[in-house]
Amino acid sequence: MLTMRPNLSEIEIRGLYDRQAFIYDPWSILTESRAHEEVLSLAGISPGERVLEVGVGTGRLFREIVAANPTGLNVGIDISRGMLARAISKIPDLAARSQLQIGNGFTLPYQDQSFDVVAGAYILDIIPNESLAAVLAEWRRVSKAGGRLVLADMTRGARWYKRFLGLLYELHPKLIGGCRPVNAQPYLREAGWELVERKELSQFTFPSEVILATTIP
Repeated sequence: MLTMRPNLSEIEIRGLYDRQAFIYDPWSILTESRAHEEVLSLAGISPGERVLEVGVGTGRLFREIVAANPTGLNVGIDISRGMLARAISKIPDLAARSQLQIGNGFTLPYQDQSFDVVAGAYILDIIPNESLAAVLAEWRRVSKAGGRLVLADMTRGARWYKRFLGLLYELHPKLIGGCRPVNAQPYLREAGWELVERKELSQFTFPSEVILATTIP
């Protein structure tokens, strides 16, 4: 289990992403797009489902969710107003039943068993380890029975050159958005999730894990 701790507070994270919003897309395309594709593939979204993305960022993944689910409800939240503004501008023709709003993953303003799919891309890697199980349990609370959880996060690469970003995080966390390597798998069962599949991939030497889990009855 990875134990590297976040070095930035929520206020610092919010300010950092507000400032980086206008330049974040090139980084995301370079390092995260393959993981986004895996998230969408594993999620298996069917038109008419109710989907929540926690931490929409600039909306690159959310745009694909909306395209895959034009007749369902698509909800996205983010703590950064700057990132959310970029997401809204990227999806000017949001479907009538899609929503983007300010929010965080710790306390979701939704009723129990509201969503078929909950997605989180590069959000757990900025949350303290001691809070991961509680956050995942909150995501479980709003998931329907048999609901799916799909995650993508920065992880620790097997090769030395893929571990460089972890070292960079220790030296200057703001340079990589306050993200550090995580492994979400050990926290899933405690939070009410059953692991279905876990993949590791690398893009431009940036190592990611992608996870699919389902609710435990």
